[in-house]
Amino acid sequence: MPSMTSSRKRACAAIGTTHAPPARLKDVALAAGVSVATVSMVLNQPHAADQIGAACSKRVWQAAERLGYVPNHHAQAMRGLSTGIIGVALEFGPPGFLNHLTQGYFGTLIGSVDETLRQARHSMMIINGMGGLSAPEAGVQALRRRQIDGLILIGVTDEIARNPVLVAPPPGLPIVAIEYGGLTHLPVIGFDERSGVEMAVAHLQGLGHERLLWLGPEASDRPGAMHSRERLFRQVVGNRGFRLASCRHGALDSHFDSEEGTVDAAGSALRARLLRATRPDFTAIVCYNDLVAMGAYGVLAERGLRVPTDISVIGFDDIQARLLLPKLTSVSHVLPEMGARAVALLLEMVASPAIVARYRGFRDVIPTRLIVRASTGPARRTTAR
Repeated sequence: MPSMTSSRKRACAAIGTTHAPPARLKDVALAAGVSVATVSMVLNQPHAADQIGAACSKRVWQAAERLGYVPNHHAQAMRGLSTGIIGVALEFGPPGFLNHLTQGYFGTLIGSVDETLRQARHSMMIINGMGGLSAPEAGVQALRRRQIDGLILIGVTDEIARNPVLVAPPPGLPIVAIEYGGLTHLPVIGFDERSGVEMAVAHLQGLGHERLLWLGPEASDRPGAMHSRERLFRQVVGNRGFRLASCRHGALDSHFDSEEGTVDAAGSALRARLLRATRPDFTAIVCYNDLVAMGAYGVLAERGLRVPTDISVIGFDDIQARLLLPKLTSVSHVLPEMGARAVALLLEMVASPAIVARYRGFRDVIPTRLIVRASTGPARRTTAR
């Protein structure tokens, strides 16, 4: 255990304890052999290494960690300094949502945000609605009170997509939205959904599939809805001259719907369709996401249909795809990249408040990727038309 400085020893003696009091900036400065101003710059400014050098910055961080230095975020906020905390506005939704926070869509996205922030030596705070305020409104309030440095909105959720913070955002605040298709002046990080759909359809067409079945939720017209994916598939399939029949399960209100419920609903819808025919009138199933594909797998197995020998299956999101057998071909939703890109953009705005206006209405669209696995194969020509 490192020895205490003489000043810390005197402080311990004064309060009658052998335990060291909390380390101060000047303790870190002394241990690192730099000035207090240098320590403050390194610990409070994300890009300090660019100004004082990586070696010096590393020495300061090592000294701070060795001494157990804990910054006083409230005092920093009062002095107008960085708190080192980024808020993520997230309505907790129905009971049980927290049980799903570590998996699926939100777990992947928020995990990426958290990891990127930790690499930048920042912390993440999930902000829920409280006191009559929605999560985005509570986040804006925290920004104005300097309790956080910046705010990330996950705009694809129903509750947030309709929120005035997205529709008419307050000017001058460092706020970034992830996946929001509606009109907003905020910078938005999204993905190229159309190119993902086109890659999926081209892949199936290259395997000889011309009769596809869409399996997914009933359509929704809410701002930024992911449920428009069926319309995109229908347009792309139509442009290529073959057909896409639809098999829909009950509408999903938001991404907060339980994963098990989605799997069961998709399976029930496909089961009902297959019971109405002696043989499938399609050679491939295009699924709204990987969970829907999971439901399809179960029902196809019930009917003795093999994937991909009898029916090919393709998913979307690439979250659960590697857990299925056979492993699922899926369009990657690039959630890790979106989370990391949102953090990078937000920290740039935090470090240079003058550029917030420059990103007004900015949209960064990340290319999607088709991950081909074992669930898609050549179309079986013996399937009835």
